[in-house]
Amino acid sequence: MNYSFYYWGPYLHMMRIEKEVCDELFKRGLKLRAAKKNKKGFNKYSHNIRLAGQLKEEYSYPTDKWFIKRFQKYVNSYIEGYRRWIGNLSYSPKAEFKNMWINFQRQYEWNPLHTHTQCTHSFVLYLQIPPEIKKERESFIAETKDAGTISFHHGEKREFYADSHNFFPEVGQLFMFPSSLKHMVSPFRSNVERVSVAGNFVLYD
Repeated sequence: MNYSFYYWGPYLHMMRIEKEVCDELFKRGLKLRAAKKNKKGFNKYSHNIRLAGQLKEEYSYPTDKWFIKRFQKYVNSYIEGYRRWIGNLSYSPKAEFKNMWINFQRQYEWNPLHTHTQCTHSFVLYLQIPPEIKKERESFIAETKDAGTISFHHGEKREFYADSHNFFPEVGQLFMFPSSLKHMVSPFRSNVERVSVAGNFVLYD
């Protein structure tokens, strides 16, 4: 029997990023972390106050032409995928990079369900994932193995609805998505540190 099915909801895009880009972002992120603190004991690059995450260490990257130049091809990949997804190959928006920060997520820290504002799209890239988190996840007795997962949620949970997607990320994976798409990051119990980079950009005609 012949049949058709139709895509629905937000467009979520995943791609793999070159190791040298990940390594350079990690190196630059460690420099931000090591920056001198002010008289109040705060790192001048600390970004926590502007974010939803319950993480102790999140640092904002300065606007950097090095990454913006490379970032364009990842945006182009997103646009190409979105064109095919909506069936409009003439769609050709421009992109404006907004901001970016590095997250050092440790034991029991998490990101609650949230969206991003003052942008149209967001992204998250994984730089370091200790194997202990995967072992912890696989050891779960419960059916839901959510330690260290990133989850995307859209619409209401109903029968025959695909209202969410959950991923256990890998190093070098980059997710791009509309900034209005709700997402969250689950905690893990292992005494290790996972590192990711997140940011925002705008697509416009």
